[in-house]
Amino acid sequence: MADNEIKILKTNTFEEWRQKTNEVSLNLGADDRLDARLTDRVFKFDNVSGLKLNIIDGSDDDGKTQLFQLIPDTTIDNVGGYIILADSTTIPAAFVEDATITQSGGYSATIVSVVTLDNKPKILVKNSTGSFNASLDVSVGGSSIANASVVRHISESFKKASLRITNGSTELTQGLGADEFHVANVSGKIVLTGSPDLTEFTEGSTIYQHGSNLTTQASVETDSSWYATVYHAGSAHVYVKTHSGSYSASSQVRILGYTAAQAKISAAQHTTFNPVVSTIGNVIEFNSGLSTNDDIKIIATDLVTAINELQDDIGDTSTLTTSANNLSAAIVEHESDIGT
Repeated sequence: MADNEIKILKTNTFEEWRQKTNEVSLNLGADDRLDARLTDRVFKFDNVSGLKLNIIDGSDDDGKTQLFQLIPDTTIDNVGGYIILADSTTIPAAFVEDATITQSGGYSATIVSVVTLDNKPKILVKNSTGSFNASLDVSVGGSSIANASVVRHISESFKKASLRITNGSTELTQGLGADEFHVANVSGKIVLTGSPDLTEFTEGSTIYQHGSNLTTQASVETDSSWYATVYHAGSAHVYVKTHSGSYSASSQVRILGYTAAQAKISAAQHTTFNPVVSTIGNVIEFNSGLSTNDDIKIIATDLVTAINELQDDIGDTSTLTTSANNLSAAIVEHESDIGT
């Protein structure tokens, strides 16, 4: 048999590399053409509400844990960033998509979306100029949010995933547009019990475990037994972007910038910390809130998963008790045994 596999060699030019890569891709085919009945890596979240209007992770409606592949060395760079606001901040009506948000110090940006989840609002922006200053008001025209409610500005890169997401019959785009989604930077989540006061636990804040109050980021990183950066704090979990150290379910969780008397999660108000594997995607964030009862489908099927699913459906042919060793011949053999 001829050795006709496509090989990309060190001596190939960039154009030859491009052509061969496209040929390999065309031979494999597009993953969106895989049969819809291949569902091992399809995660369904119907009639979304609550947290899932913005953040989806964990088990889907069929009890399957959402997992998807991340594309190596490929990111979506959120250069404009998020403006993080204090818990329960009232958003003026003028703060809408495409409005220009400004500060008196010269900062300016275009609003992409405004989202409030668990009373914690944040503003996604693009086309920013100047330096953001959390000690200044933010304004759109004559409407302002006072600096006391402006917490911080976060710019970061999001890993890009190999998946597709549909909302009903509409396929969504992975990116930073208002109607798009991205893979959230999450390294784990604290499981809460009871109802701790999470007012000060805003995105980007530093939390830690230590027997006394620490006052600087450096002391947190040096002296605490465990510390993390908050992604989102909700009624059931505190999601964190990064973490380090050994987490204790019997120690309180403090927050940098506040004494334990001002803000903490007591030992009785949390149970475990569930880390996630950093090389696998787990959490999706929608840049604008979904509508209640939307039907979301996250499709992460690849060729290997599809083949394995089919093999599971077929079963192990080595266990056939017929003289034939493939399914078609075995069926014919049984038909002959049964007779017409």
